[in-house]
Amino acid sequence: AYEKGILIRTTGDIIAMSPPLIIEKTHIDTLIGTLKDVLETLD
Repeated sequence: AYEKGILIRTTGDIIAMSPPLIIEKTHIDTLIGTLKDVLETLD
C-alpha cells in the first residue's frame, strides 16, 4: 500500500486509514480503488 501512495495500519483483521477531514468523493474512490488493488495482490 505504501508503494502505491497510501498509508494504512493493520491490527488483526482491521485496516485503519486516516484520510483528511476535507476529503472529496473522487479522492475516496481513488483511495478505496488503490486499496482494492493492493488486497487483490495478497495471497
